[in-house]
Amino acid sequence: MRNKKAMLHRIAEVSLARPRGQVEDVIYPVAGGVQGLTDLVNEHKARSKAYERDKRKVFRSSYTNHYRSGLIKPRICGVESDANQLQLILRFADSKTTFYPPGVAVVLDGVVKADWREFAVSVDPRGGERIVRLVYECGVLEALRDRLRPLCQACVRRSARRFYCV
Repeated sequence: MRNKKAMLHRIAEVSLARPRGQVEDVIYPVAGGVQGLTDLVNEHKARSKAYERDKRKVFRSSYTNHYRSGLIKPRICGVESDANQLQLILRFADSKTTFYPPGVAVVLDGVVKADWREFAVSVDPRGGERIVRLVYECGVLEALRDRLRPLCQACVRRSARRFYCV
């Protein structure tokens, strides 16, 4: 659809000029009728899917090429932890597979945020759910950061009191 910004500007103008008017009488004539609004909605849906696809591509390329190479092995291997999530990441750190194997128990609740779930879970041709390793790793690291942040802030505050002069 051409001139979307101009059309949306005109819709806003007529809506403000006649706020109590009926949509059919006020907005439809400016938007090109039902078909014009339908085209606008369809274009938005198509662009939204492309945006989500691009977001996934950017995440994958930045995380796999830069962050993962310097973070997973050298940093996490030095962390002593009983966390099953970290042990799972380390167990498959050298794996080249996209998904965790079907028999592996992967916990998403409290680890992967709701807005990342759609990226973390993929449905295979048989209808089973598969967990995308890289997205899960990122979710685990974010959850770990969120749990450590208050502890680190408390340590800094306690240390800072020693140097604070009243």
